[in-house]
Amino acid sequence: MVIGSHSEEKQQWGMLIVGADPLIGDVCRVGGRIVDAGIDSYRGKDQTSFLFHPLVAVYTSAMRKKLKHSDKLAYFKYMPVSSEAVAWGSYVTNAGFTKVAKNCQYPPYQHPSDHHFTWDKGRILNRYQILYIESGSGVFESSVCGTCKINAGDAFVLFPGVWHRYKPDMKTGWSEYWLEFSGEYINGLMKNRIFTPEKPVMNVGYDPGLIQIYKSIFDLIRREPPDYQLLLGAKVVYFIAYLLSSQKKMQMVGRPVEDIIAEAKRMLLDGDARTLSLNQIASKLKLSFTVFRRLFKTYTGFSPRQFELDAMIIKAKGLLKNTNMPVGMIAEELGMESIYYFSRLFHKKTGMSPMVYRQRSLR
Repeated sequence: MVIGSHSEEKQQWGMLIVGADPLIGDVCRVGGRIVDAGIDSYRGKDQTSFLFHPLVAVYTSAMRKKLKHSDKLAYFKYMPVSSEAVAWGSYVTNAGFTKVAKNCQYPPYQHPSDHHFTWDKGRILNRYQILYIESGSGVFESSVCGTCKINAGDAFVLFPGVWHRYKPDMKTGWSEYWLEFSGEYINGLMKNRIFTPEKPVMNVGYDPGLIQIYKSIFDLIRREPPDYQLLLGAKVVYFIAYLLSSQKKMQMVGRPVEDIIAEAKRMLLDGDARTLSLNQIASKLKLSFTVFRRLFKTYTGFSPRQFELDAMIIKAKGLLKNTNMPVGMIAEELGMESIYYFSRLFHKKTGMSPMVYRQRSLR
């Protein structure tokens, strides 16, 4: 829970738990300061004070009003473990997510001293963690595997007793989800070499199902229903199984993903999509449509259909600007079903009709 305190009420702290729920708005921690557009010191023009508790990022209710309440940027919580959860053999000790903006120092929030780290020092944990990067890119290093490039759709495992460090690329930032867990049953699973310190990074692609598992864990932690720690322990086992399944689906592709994406782009741009459905293109690539769509979106940021339409609009702009071809002929050249469909799509994508675009481009 984020704690709010007006400058004249510094001692009136709100609820304090080990964690943060979340700072809202484009806020980064830089050195000892919170910085935001127009706010770059401990005390702003509205006499708002900014404090940092050792465990929790703190800001005032006045600051919270100034920031947008949409787009939650972070949630995390560290929890004690009950004797029942330990006996269960699988338990969660902390979990969370952070959306790290580009050009933001990392980590942007303060964590407990046994978990917080800097790039210079790194850290060593005594439990397992699995992080999943939904978007962005960065780097991961450990004393065992060395340096690994991290891309969107990658998951990586932090092993007990192994020094490591990681951070997003300053140019991209990233969205990270993590889960920390342990237990006798879990240790047995991990010792069976499901994952190894030598190869801790796996590519599972953009996977909404995996994100949903993380969110269901966050929901349990927030609600704390009876025996929720046992439910969390069961979620861990399912989480590991799901991650393995996702990895195997990616491995079934059988050739470099970059080559598949390049071939798909070629077919979409060269016009094969005019006579082939996206399902048929996926079949030509020897993939199911679901896997094809997930791979394509992970590596391009667009669904195949979005990519195809955007490419058509770019080509249409060039023809409108650089030729005298009638709009109907351009629609036919692009494989559009009719001039009306083309005009409607062009207006939706650009905010103007093809004729208006042509007239403005000739000025």
